[in-house]
Amino acid sequence: MIDDLEKEEASFTSLFLVCGFAKHTEQVEGSVTDKLDKLNDIVNRGGKPYAMIGYVTDDNGLSLNVYSRLLEEYQGDEEAMSSLRRFLPTIAEAVQKSGLTPTCLPPGQWLE
Repeated sequence: MIDDLEKEEASFTSLFLVCGFAKHTEQVEGSVTDKLDKLNDIVNRGGKPYAMIGYVTDDNGLSLNVYSRLLEEYQGDEEAMSSLRRFLPTIAEAVQKSGLTPTCLPPGQWLE
């Protein structure tokens, strides 16, 4: 999982591994040096990594395209997809608070 995060990180302004708990969601940022420790902590507390979310700043620097996808082992899992869809508005709200305009692309649409 961390290897995938590091491999895909270069394509994005920011990339996050999304981890779900029963009542909340946490993220592991791809650019931090202690991401494996953070992921291990989340898993030890019962979190399950199930998706990635990546940001790409638009050419004008005022907009942020938000890409999201399920991890391979969750492809076709409707519960995981529902969780991701429920989480995207939280991401869009955080982007707006940062002063940028979010464009959330449909889950599964990903940079290659």
